Amino acid sequence: MKKQSIQYLGFILIGFGIYMAYYSLVAQANYWIYYYDAEFTAVISTAHFLGELFGCGLAIPLEKRITYKQVSIIHMLISSFVIISIVPLGFIQHYWTKIILTVLPVFVLGVSNCVFSGFSISLSARIASEMTGAIQVGIAVASVVITFVQDIVTGCFNTPNTSAFYGLSLIYNAIVYWSITLIFVITSIVIFFAQVNFLDKKDKFEFRQKQMQVQYVSDVQYKTEFSLDLNQVEQKPDTDFAPNDRKWIHLMGLSTCVNCIIHYTIFPLFVLKVPSSYLLQQNIASTDWWILGILTVQCIADCVGRVLPKTKCYKYLTSKAEIILCASRFIFYILFPLMTLPTSKPIICNDYFYFIVLVSLSVSYGVVQTLGVMRYQDFCKNNWQLTRGGFIVNIWLTLGLGISGFATLG
Repeated sequence: MKKQSIQYLGFILIGFGIYMAYYSLVAQANYWIYYYDAEFTAVISTAHFLGELFGCGLAIPLEKRITYKQVSIIHMLISSFVIISIVPLGFIQHYWTKIILTVLPVFVLGVSNCVFSGFSISLSARIASEMTGAIQVGIAVASVVITFVQDIVTGCFNTPNTSAFYGLSLIYNAIVYWSITLIFVITSIVIFFAQVNFLDKKDKFEFRQKQMQVQYVSDVQYKTEFSLDLNQVEQKPDTDFAPNDRKWIHLMGLSTCVNCIIHYTIFPLFVLKVPSSYLLQQNIASTDWWILGILTVQCIADCVGRVLPKTKCYKYLTSKAEIILCASRFIFYILFPLMTLPTSKPIICNDYFYFIVLVSLSVSYGVVQTLGVMRYQDFCKNNWQLTRGGFIVNIWLTLGLGISGFATLG
C-alpha cells in the first residue's frame, strides 16, 4: 500500500510536468504586457492550442517510432528551451521578429505537451487505472502551485509600475519564476524515467511468467506424446478493439472533450462576471477579494473532483454514470446566465446559491475529466489496447481544450 501511494504521488508529479511550462508562461501576464503587448497572453494561448492540435496528429504515428524515455527527454528539452529563451527574446528590438521567435517555441511546446500527455496516459494505464487519475490530479494542482509560486516571487520583486526599475524587476521576477518552473519540469521527467523502469521490470516479469507457462505446457504435451507448436501457445495480443469496446473508448474520450468545452466556455464568459449580492447592496460591482475567492473555491473543488475517483466512490462512478454526469453539466449553460443577466441585477442573485453552483461545476468537471481517462481502460484487453486507447482519449481531450480555447478567444 505504501509503495502504491508513493507511485500515485509520482504520477501526480508527472502531471505537474506536462503543462507546467505552459502555465508558467501564461501566469507572467505583467511581463508580456510590458515587453510585448496587452493581448499577448491570448496570442500565446492560441499558439499553444494550435500546437496541441498539431500534436494530436503526431501522437499515434510516433507511438511505435519513439520510446517513453525518448519522448520524455524531448519534452524536457523543449520545455527547457522555451523557458530559457523567453527573457533573451524580449530584448529583440524588431517587433515582428520578436513576436514570431517567441510564438514559434510556444507552438512547439504545445506539440510536445500533447504528445507527452498521450505517452504519460498510456504509461500510467499499463500500471494501474488510478495512476492515470493521478496525472489528472497533478495537472490541476500544477496550475494552483504555479500561481502560488508566482504570487511569492512577485511579492519578492514588488516594484511599482511607475518606477524606473519596473522593467528590470519584471526580468528578475521572470528569471526566478521560470527557474523554479524548470526545476519542477526536470523533477517530473526524472520521476517519469523511474516509472518507465518500473514498467520495464513489470513487463519482463510477466514475460518470464509467460515463458514458464509455455514451458510447462510444452513438458506436459511432450509427456503425452503430442507435438507442440510454441506459436500456438504464445498467443499474439489482439491489435484491434472489439467494435463495442472501440465505441466506449471513443465515448470516454468524447466525454472529456465535451466536459472541457462546457467548463472552459462557461468559466471565462460567466463565472467571473457573476456579481456578489452582498457587494451589490453596497453599490460595489466587484473586488479583488471576490475574484480571488471565486478562483480559490474553483481550484479546490476541481482538485476534489479529480481525487474522488480514487476513493470508494469509484465503483459507483461507472462509464455510464460518467456519460450521464457529463451530459447533466449542460444545465450550467442555463444557471450561469441567470446569475449574470441582466447586469444591473441578475435574475438569480444569491451568494450562497452561486458558490453551491460553482462547486458543483468544478467538482463535476474534475470527476468527468478523471473518469474519462480511467474508465476507458475497462474496455482494453491488453497492453497494446491500453496504449492506443490512451492516445485516443488524449486526442479527444486535447480537442476539447483547443475548441474551448478558440471559442473564448475573443
